[in-house]
Amino acid sequence: MQIPWIVKYQYAATLFFVTIALTKVTCFQFNFPSFPDDSNLWVSKNSSIFLNAIQVSPDIRGPIHHYSGRVFYVEPYQLWKEKNNQNQIASFNTTFVLNITPETTPGGEGLAFILTSDRTVPENSDGQWIGIVNATSNGTSQPGILAVEFDTRHSFTEDGPDNHVGININSINSIQQVSLINIRLNLSSGQDVKFHIQYINDTISVFGAMSGTSEESMETLLVSSPLNFSSFLQNEVYFGFSASTSNYT
Repeated sequence: MQIPWIVKYQYAATLFFVTIALTKVTCFQFNFPSFPDDSNLWVSKNSSIFLNAIQVSPDIRGPIHHYSGRVFYVEPYQLWKEKNNQNQIASFNTTFVLNITPETTPGGEGLAFILTSDRTVPENSDGQWIGIVNATSNGTSQPGILAVEFDTRHSFTEDGPDNHVGININSINSIQQVSLINIRLNLSSGQDVKFHIQYINDTISVFGAMSGTSEESMETLLVSSPLNFSSFLQNEVYFGFSASTSNYT
């Protein structure tokens, strides 16, 4: 039987959802208890829905090296609008579950929750770029992207350790990051890991726990400094995920 093999050896860019929900004051919200198909999702070429999960980069027999992919909720979200010469920014929150089992040591490369107005997967965004940016767009205003990265491998000098969470703006370099080693939260344990992300009062907070923990009991992993989204994001963005593999999978 092929299915048990696929389940057992899910690789680092594979994302399992139990629930994802986003809300705002105008009642923009959605919830996926499971993923029987790609209805209401925008799925890139290298991504798919399989085994009731979003596979952000492909889960296939044979080589799975050097891929990147993206998946988004199909409708855009109005993140901010101008009123009385000031930009009013909405708030949001999301809860999701991911499951990563490495096929190499360490696993790699990682996965990110992203907000961007451009759903296109950047060329050459595999490997350390996690489908967020590439060598040309990294650190420029071109991407117009915010990412909360769940990184499974130390890929370059400025990168965090093999198991860390970071907040990135238009770059693969995190403006803030935290190692999960001392928190006993292993991104690539092969077990379900639950995360909750909220943005309110210009601040992003990231909470996490092994699946089965209530949201009230989740540990605070990271709280950002104040971020003005309107300074680097378009007023309408898509919510979704990006991921990549390299020689590490």
